[in-house]
Amino acid sequence: VFANVALDLDGNVRRFSLGEESDAVSTQSAAASLAKSDRHTGTSLIDFSIRPDTVPTFSLSDVLNGHVGADALRGRSIVVGASATELKDIFPVPIYSVLAGPMIHVLAAETLLQNRDLRTFNQLPLELFFSAVLIVVALTWRSIGIASLAILTGSLGLLIEIVAFLLQKEFGFIIGTAVPWLILSLSFLMFLNERLDFGQMLLVVANVERKNPRRLMERIIQDSSDGVIAFDGRLKIIEASQSAKQLFNTKVGND
Repeated sequence: VFANVALDLDGNVRRFSLGEESDAVSTQSAAASLAKSDRHTGTSLIDFSIRPDTVPTFSLSDVLNGHVGADALRGRSIVVGASATELKDIFPVPIYSVLAGPMIHVLAAETLLQNRDLRTFNQLPLELFFSAVLIVVALTWRSIGIASLAILTGSLGLLIEIVAFLLQKEFGFIIGTAVPWLILSLSFLMFLNERLDFGQMLLVVANVERKNPRRLMERIIQDSSDGVIAFDGRLKIIEASQSAKQLFNTKVGND
């Protein structure tokens, strides 16, 4: 058998090989051999819903020193391997961040033993249809309140997660939910923009930010005991302290 681990383009391990053929000789992978599978070629997805902490593990020193009972090992397939980080036999995987190579082979074997033949399909047509439906809803349901829309969006997202979970659990279909969540978020923002007019809101915020420094300057000048006068670009008085008004006998608005 061979125990190679292949990485996807993003650097994560998601698949395992069932075997390889070289010079007309087929060699099974460790996972296929452990599962006593009759398949010798191709690849399959690893079912990471199988939890690694449910796999019994024992230290080799405990086994050699007799600290592990015979009943714990009797009738089981045993994989001997290293899991220490410094030995570099660890790989990035979905859900669990990283797993040791031997554990990946065990999960792959369990995937075969539990008949978890996971499948993927092209979600693009469904995602485009989902986007079109949300756009129509956002443009036609303008009377719905923002709070109600937020609850509806969250509920729809939760429903997508539940459906994806059940499809994987019952039928072995892998459904990516990141894109549907992104579509939901963009649709919600589009609805908010339609209802709240973000452009007008940004203009109001900009005006408030522009006025605040001026108000602060006016307060500082008015509270000053010194003669302070502020001019605009045309040398017109736009603000003056009380001392300056009395000293120069002037007022705001004079040239």
